[in-house]
Amino acid sequence: MTVKMLTQPKARKQAGALSYGQKLHALLEDQRRLANRLAKLIEDMEDEEDHRAIERAKKRDAGKPGIPWAEAKKRLGLD
Repeated sequence: MTVKMLTQPKARKQAGALSYGQKLHALLEDQRRLANRLAKLIEDMEDEEDHRAIERAKKRDAGKPGIPWAEAKKRLGLD
């Protein structure tokens, strides 16, 4: 995504040419975009946290015997 930077005077001039409704619409669009970006960042952080937890569990349980599939199904009530 390319971001076009405006100097403050140019931004004020462009904003001054907009109606109140247009300014409000632009502000709400910016807020929506920022909220979407924030949600994506939070999701990425949670995914990374999950990945790290899995890696820690793999190291912690390395060499330990696993649970047979039939026993796992039974414990989970899937059998």
